This record gives sequence, structure tokens and C-alpha cells, in this order.
Amino acid sequence: NKIGDYDQIKEYVGDIISTNGVSKYVGEVGDKIENRFTVVETIVNKGYYGDTNTYILEDSNSNRYAWKTSARKLYNGESYYLKGTIKEHTKIEGIEHTILTRCREG
Repeated sequence: NKIGDYDQIKEYVGDIISTNGVSKYVGEVGDKIENRFTVVETIVNKGYYGDTNTYILEDSNSNRYAWKTSARKLYNGESYYLKGTIKEHTKIEGIEHTILTRCREG
């Protein structure tokens, strides 16, 4: 089993040493979801038309979610009850994340 490029190595190592093996994908793409989430990290993306924030969220079962928005400001460590739609499932740094879209507080 030969690994060729840096991205493959990073993904392979990330899968092995994932610091949060607890997080699992939640639901199916297209499903509506509502839950209480805690903001664990905010990633600010600078853009020509303003900043967009990607929020890394966690539910009470330690599942990780990501939501990108410029319309709403959330704060690290705070909890929010959000309703949204599951856009996709992806791994971020070897950790399974459920990607959300069109979220609103509810």
C-alpha cells in the first residue's frame, strides 16, 4: 500500500491519530435537523465583500458540525438551539463533521 502525495499522507495519518474518534456523521444529506449546539471553534474567512465565519459546533453526544455564514455572529463556548439542513458529510482533519446550511435560531 503506497501513499503518493502529501494530501494522501495527511488524510491517512489524520484517520489514525484523530483526537476525537467520538464524532460520527449525523442524519442524511437533505434532512432537516434541530438541536442544541456549542460553538467550539470559529474560523474567519476574509473576503472582498466582508468576512464569512465557519463555526465548528458540537452536540451533547460529541458529534461535530460545521456551518458557514456571514449573516449571524456566534461566540465560542456559547450554546445555541439551531435548525438547519444537512448539506454533506466530510472529514475535517480526520474528524467526521456533518455540514449544515440555512441554519437559524429556533
